[in-house]
Amino acid sequence: MQAIRYEASVGADHALHVPTPDLPEGTVAEIIVLVRQRPQPAHRDWTQHFGEFARFDSLEALNRYVDELREE
Repeated sequence: MQAIRYEASVGADHALHVPTPDLPEGTVAEIIVLVRQRPQPAHRDWTQHFGEFARFDSLEALNRYVDELREE
């Protein structure tokens, strides 16, 4: 068994493209992927959550909303 080290980035198509000019066509290879670092998702500003959830002016309005959900 021989080990060849390549470094590749995941493309926009979510695929790894590994060129292997040193290996002849038909060579069987076993691929092991070691993830060095994943990009961190950008955190949204907490003010962007406004409007995503139901808002209530009173406890009674909240109770009516919950009761309607229970009926469904």
